[in-house]
Amino acid sequence: MPTFAELGLPAIEYALWFGLFVPAALPRGVVVRIHRDVARILADPEFRNMELLPKAYAPSGITPDEFAAHIPRELVKRATVVTLSGAKFE
Repeated sequence: MPTFAELGLPAIEYALWFGLFVPAALPRGVVVRIHRDVARILADPEFRNMELLPKAYAPSGITPDEFAAHIPRELVKRATVVTLSGAKFE
């Protein structure tokens, strides 16, 4: 399968990512606690070596605010890829 650059679309970058989503009304303190606990697990060397690195996952551990800002940027990227592909929804 050709890369985007090989297809003449060098400006498109596409990376798979995972994130946790919670209800918008969740209290900020709960969000902070979930982030802290997940960041602790992702930083654990045993977990990283057994579960993440063998699968080529590289957790970034961004903050909830950084993740919230990431989502709209990713939606724009995905929309650009769909538009450039010519895909049509029926």
